[in-house]
Amino acid sequence: MILGFDAKRAFFNRSGLGNYSRDTLRLLTENLSGNQFHLYTPIPKESLFSQTGKTNTFIHTPMKRIHRWFPWWWRSGALVPELKIHGIQIYHGLSNEIPAGLQQAGIRSVVSIHDLIFLRYPRQYSAVDRTIYTIKTRNACRSADRVVAISEQTRNDLIHFLHIPPNRVRVIYQGCHPAFSHRLTEEQIQQTLSRYSLPRSYILSVGTIEERKNLLNVVRALHRLHARIPLVVVGKARPYAKRVKEYICRHQVEPVTFLENMPVEELPALYQAARMLVYPSVFEGFGIPILEALRSGIPVVTTHNGCFSEVGGKAALYADPGSPEEIGRQILRLWQDDDLHGELSARAREQETRFRDEKIARQWETLYRELI
Repeated sequence: MILGFDAKRAFFNRSGLGNYSRDTLRLLTENLSGNQFHLYTPIPKESLFSQTGKTNTFIHTPMKRIHRWFPWWWRSGALVPELKIHGIQIYHGLSNEIPAGLQQAGIRSVVSIHDLIFLRYPRQYSAVDRTIYTIKTRNACRSADRVVAISEQTRNDLIHFLHIPPNRVRVIYQGCHPAFSHRLTEEQIQQTLSRYSLPRSYILSVGTIEERKNLLNVVRALHRLHARIPLVVVGKARPYAKRVKEYICRHQVEPVTFLENMPVEELPALYQAARMLVYPSVFEGFGIPILEALRSGIPVVTTHNGCFSEVGGKAALYADPGSPEEIGRQILRLWQDDDLHGELSARAREQETRFRDEKIARQWETLYRELI
C-alpha cells in the first residue's frame, strides 16, 4: 500500500495531537514495514520527529513557493495534485481534518477524530475557533471514507453532536512512546530524581496546567487531607497555573514541584518513581498520561466518567473531578495501603496490553485494506 499522512502535528506539536501523530506513524512504519509511508508537512522539524534511516518513509513539503507561503491552503486541498504524483492510494488525516478534493482525485481517505471538547465545553473556546473546528471536523467526517475515533467517548460525541451515523465511526485506540515500555534501574531513576531535586516517592500529575485538567482540585484535596504528600507536576503552564500556585502559597500546601519542557526520555523515570498518577481531568478524548502510567506499572486516580475508565480499566481508582474530598480519599487509599497499591500495579501491567503497538497496527492494516 502507498499511504499518505497529514504529518504537520508530528513535526510541530510537542504534546497532544503531536504525540498521537508520532506514535501512530511510528507503530505503523515499524509493524507494517512492507508499505510506503509518505508524510506531508509544511516544514520537517527533524529535531522533534526524525525519520533518518527509514527506507519506507518519505517526507514531502510543498512543491510550489506560494504553498510554502500559505501552508494552510496547501493542507486544505492544494496538496492533492502532489498526492497523485506520488501515487497515494489512501490519505490519512491524523488530526481531525482532511484536504478537499480527495474523492474527485480517486484517493481513498481516513480521518482520526480526537475529541469534540469545543462542542462539549464551548465556553472554553472563542466563537471563531469553535466555528472553525466544527466546520473542519464536520466536513472531514462527511467526506472521509472511514472515520476513526480514538475512544468510545469520542465516537459517542460524534454521533451525538455531529449526527455521524454510528456505522461510519470505528474506534482504534492510540499507543504511547516506546520509552515507557522499558523498566529502568534504580540507579537510572535516582539520577533523574537527583537532577530535579525530587523525593523518592510522590504523586505525579502530567498534562498542560489548564482548567480542564483540574489540578486545583488535586491541590485542594492535599490541603484538606492535612498530610504531607509530595506532588510533582509536569506540564506547560497556562494562565490557570497562577490560580493553582496562589492557592498553594495561601494554604501552604507543600511540597509541590513544577517541571516544564521535560524531555520525553526522562518522563519514564518520573512515572516509575511515582506512587501513583493523579489525573482528575474534567474531560479528555483519550487521556494519554493514564496509558503512560499503566505502561510504567503504577496505578492511577482519575475521573469516574468519560473515556477514563476505557483506558484505566481495573487498574485505577475513580473519583468525582468536582470533589476534592473524593479525590483526596482515593489518593490517601493508594498512598497508605500497600496491598491495594500492589494489586492495582499488577492490574496496570495487564490493562496496558490492550494498547500494544502490534494490536493497534493490525487494526489499522485491516481498515486500510478495506479501502484498497
